[in-house]
Amino acid sequence: MADTDGNRRDSGRFDANFECICAGTNQRGMGTLEDISRTGALIENTRVIPDRGEVVGLSLDLAGFGCIVLIGHMVRRTITGFAIEFDHLDTDAELFIDNVASLVKSRRS
Repeated sequence: MADTDGNRRDSGRFDANFECICAGTNQRGMGTLEDISRTGALIENTRVIPDRGEVVGLSLDLAGFGCIVLIGHMVRRTITGFAIEFDHLDTDAELFIDNVASLVKSRRS
């Protein structure tokens, strides 16, 4: 069953709309990075449905940034996707999140 409660992240979340490749242990496919924070991300519009706790990698190929890789554990499902909590952010990923944060409003819900 989908868990669609409000913001579960301690840090501010920021709206995003980036196509990404989602890769779990046994699945790979496209999705949309819908929002992001320093601690996690929400991926929607995907057929990749990892198990809770499964390591998931997201790959975004962005003009001006190159390839950004985000890695975390799946923490909840939504109706059309899932949320991950990041394990570690490298410098490029932190810069990407900071740039997204500077361009969009924080999501409160």
